[in-house]
Amino acid sequence: MKFFRTDLLTLLISLFVFASCKGPGTVGLDPEIEIIGTLDSTVTLSSQTEREQPVSTANLTQYPLGNMNDAVFGKTEASVAMGVDLPSQGYSFGKNAQLDSVFLVLKYAPQFYGDSTSNYTFTVNQLGEVINTSENFRSDRVWPVNSQVLGTYTGKLSPKTPLKINDVITGKDTLRTVPAQIRIRLNRDFFAQNLLGLDSASRATTAAFNRALKGFHVRASVPAGSNGGVALIDFSAAAEGVTGYGNTTSLEVYYRKQNATTATQTDTVGVAFPITTAVKKAATIKHDYTGTPVADQLANPSMATQVTFLQGLTGIRNRISFPGLKTWGQQKGRVIVNKAELVVNLAPGTYVSPFTPAPLLSLYRTDIAGQPVRLPDNNPYDSQRNPTGDFRSTQTYNAFGGIYDQSKGRYVFNIAFYIQDLLDGKLEDTGTFLYVASPDNFTFGQPQPSLVSAGRSVINSFTAPGKKLKLNIYYTVVN
Repeated sequence: MKFFRTDLLTLLISLFVFASCKGPGTVGLDPEIEIIGTLDSTVTLSSQTEREQPVSTANLTQYPLGNMNDAVFGKTEASVAMGVDLPSQGYSFGKNAQLDSVFLVLKYAPQFYGDSTSNYTFTVNQLGEVINTSENFRSDRVWPVNSQVLGTYTGKLSPKTPLKINDVITGKDTLRTVPAQIRIRLNRDFFAQNLLGLDSASRATTAAFNRALKGFHVRASVPAGSNGGVALIDFSAAAEGVTGYGNTTSLEVYYRKQNATTATQTDTVGVAFPITTAVKKAATIKHDYTGTPVADQLANPSMATQVTFLQGLTGIRNRISFPGLKTWGQQKGRVIVNKAELVVNLAPGTYVSPFTPAPLLSLYRTDIAGQPVRLPDNNPYDSQRNPTGDFRSTQTYNAFGGIYDQSKGRYVFNIAFYIQDLLDGKLEDTGTFLYVASPDNFTFGQPQPSLVSAGRSVINSFTAPGKKLKLNIYYTVVN
């Protein structure tokens, strides 16, 4: 029963400490809260820059699109492949339809990373094959495209600025305000043949429609010497059918058809072929680190460094190890970890606009099979959604941490349960990984690098002068 009492004491003290934690605005130790135990910050840590592994890009509501040049992190390109839905099953263009114009409308999500003053050129091609449910949606998948360019758009990106467009459906040009979006005018002749010219069988279902039309691929480029950036395209809005043009990510079609009651009159129609959650989409993300400090570290993993690198969009992660923890535990004997903080300090001078620090980092570990799993401190038990979770775990980032503290130029993680389990031998230090996380990263299931954050951070290592990577342990020795 002695073992049970010790574990119970550990739990009670830990719960008391975490119950005292404040919200995300107070990252790290609160000077108003007295932490029980002795502070030790001498445990040796190591950090190493590594490439992220490709991940699935299926079933996202937002997809990255852009092109970015960073002297430290090199070139990043994010492109999108997408299918197209019907406004309604069996949609008909009516009698004697004549195409006026077609636009690919890409509705912005609010997030943007990089230089909004750069000029961007977006290019649209038809996909060379249909995006099927059995396809490989990995982030490094390159989608084949047909060589004909269907449309281009060049200009600056304004993710938070609504747009005014001419509404021609009323019979006269009227300015109408629509959500912030990129509007790319597409080749009229191509769609007159390949859209209005489709037979009824090809318009009967979404699957048949995509077999005929295949879908489209959009990529971005920036002039040489430009910083560039990455926007997020919102595919989440519900389709609004024939009245929804201008409001959703869609293939927006304007055409004229014979009036249903008067043969000598024509009607002008605007219709949105939605590109939302009903159709398949995928992102391709390319990173080129040639000639950068990142490339040097990737090529020389055993090289001692004072800084390491982190990058979103499946770019760069850090492998964190605790080589000094076992020896520290042997020297102290049996201890209760009241609080443990992993303090991640930014390297000075590395966070200058437009490439500001990533707003959120997170941690995961790998199990004995090498699969990513959550740390105990970030793995809340839930009988329905997460029955294998840890009942000690916190429920929000308020306690786990990882939110960028601009005032101190750092990130702090509360990992007391993880450190306790490593000291007690319940877990092994098989790999702990620091990575750029998504703003909505606190979800059940396996953690993965962010596909919706292009942010990056340069952080100090354990050997850095000044504010280094460190582990603060507040502990009590148990006799």
